Amino acid sequence: MKKIIYISGPISGVKDFHKNFAEAEEMLLERRYNVINPARLNTIFPEALPYGAYMQACLALLPYADAVYLLKGWEKSAGAQMELKVARSLGLLIYEGEFEELRG
Repeated sequence: MKKIIYISGPISGVKDFHKNFAEAEEMLLERRYNVINPARLNTIFPEALPYGAYMQACLALLPYADAVYLLKGWEKSAGAQMELKVARSLGLLIYEGEFEELRG
């Protein structure tokens, strides 16, 4: 069964966040993982949706993942920190920086 990896990183205030998330998604897809890319939510949700609504949607997706891949700068993102806290509470694998192959 393919592992599902959730990408977490800074979005608010980051001009090229789409690029950062897309590059991570591409790398993970090349390694044949299923990917949850929360940066794509703004393509289906109204632009005027408040930050809290986006975070609710992101946090609702985390239980479907096996692991979280943290993008550079996650430490400065309140949303990514929240996602990490939830991921840890769910017992998900956490990857930062260089990606290692998931085992199992």
